Amino acid sequence: MENLYRRWFLILGLGTVLIIGLCSGSFAGGIKISPGAFCLQEINVGEDTDLGVDLVIYNLSDEEQVFIVKPLKPSEAAGKLLKGYSDIPDASWFYFTENKIKIEPNGKGKLRMHL
Repeated sequence: MENLYRRWFLILGLGTVLIIGLCSGSFAGGIKISPGAFCLQEINVGEDTDLGVDLVIYNLSDEEQVFIVKPLKPSEAAGKLLKGYSDIPDASWFYFTENKIKIEPNGKGKLRMHL
């Protein structure tokens, strides 16, 4: 029965998303991202599914920043998977409403996650 529940079990975390800050000056202040991780079960692969979860990026710097987001396989980001979990065969199944977001100084931006 446990295998049935793990059939389409995916774990997507911070390691699956590459975030790059682009700015003209130095990037002082940093970023914060939420959620750090979440789990999905029993998802119908091949159907466009709004996950109902936003990736929230906080720009902690005093300058406007542009961020580019890109999904990665967990093995590409972390290299080693947790025991009992499988890698996502194709990271392009997971995507955001946009792949680029401009965030004002000390502000936040949201991108909706889809599968």
